[in-house]
Amino acid sequence: MRLGVVYRPPPSKNNKLKTSTFFEEWSVFLDTYATTFSDIMIMGDVNFHLDTICDSEKPRTRSVKYGDRAFSAAALALWNGLPAHIRCAKTLDNFKKLLKTYSFRQAFDES
Repeated sequence: MRLGVVYRPPPSKNNKLKTSTFFEEWSVFLDTYATTFSDIMIMGDVNFHLDTICDSEKPRTRSVKYGDRAFSAAALALWNGLPAHIRCAKTLDNFKKLLKTYSFRQAFDES
């Protein structure tokens, strides 16, 4: 079992870090380690707040190989496709409940 510990300082004007940069680097990390090791656990603090709308900026894709299929682009496309009341849930339990209800309605609603 491999343990990966991740810490991302929160973006600010002082450190000039951007959410899009993190997702680009995170994508490379996952491509490298998730395909190399069969048992990996990733833990940490990425300072990504689900109730902050500005965290959902879509990164530009430059890769011809992955482009919009890269994790950094695809994950945010899915995230941005969720209704705002789900993205802005104040607790993890509430977020999971809303997401489950939304997913079931998308899959099984015939109207």
